[in-house]
Amino acid sequence: AYASPKGLMKVVDADRFTTRMTFNGALPALPLVAADGEDDFSKARLYALVDEIYRQDKRTRWMGLDVEQSYWVGKAMGRLTLLIPIAEQVGHHAAKNLFVSELKERLEDWFDGQAPNYFYYDDTWKTLIGFPSSYGSDTVLNDHHFHWAYFILAAAEIARHDSDWVKPENYGGMVDMLIRDANGHRRGDDAFPFLRHFDAYAGHGWANGP
Repeated sequence: AYASPKGLMKVVDADRFTTRMTFNGALPALPLVAADGEDDFSKARLYALVDEIYRQDKRTRWMGLDVEQSYWVGKAMGRLTLLIPIAEQVGHHAAKNLFVSELKERLEDWFDGQAPNYFYYDDTWKTLIGFPSSYGSDTVLNDHHFHWAYFILAAAEIARHDSDWVKPENYGGMVDMLIRDANGHRRGDDAFPFLRHFDAYAGHGWANGP
């Protein structure tokens, strides 16, 4: 064994080894546990901040995007995705419903296979490429795991409110392809490599495709 920046690294005299880790799940959002007046918290103020986004015109709410490159539309999706459970917990149901509806609209546009916003499957590199692309996600396969994570997170949030939407015969099949492209867990998958961006030994993913 030897010391490393990640702690004690152990070596074994063998031709293979297996690591098992327990995953206890993750909350989809932090629960609203603060009380009014505690550390200057105000539920009414939080409601007002959600309402401010709700009342924006649609273009502003989607960060003023003119061209929906896969990264930047993902960032906009991430913003609304994280607002949905907040809107839900402060009782702004109109905002929650609007944000869910707009996320569905954007994802369906990207998932329909039609220009100008779509995913293309490249059989040579066994990968999905989102067009319009950004930051080398098409040329050197950079960043798929965190570009697609915004799409996957948005779909997961929709699933909390509409389980039919993510059934395999609807849009769930496309979400599964995004997962398999970025970090496929199936050994022997003919369509995607095993753990494309994830370095199991280092314990993290690599943004740089090569």
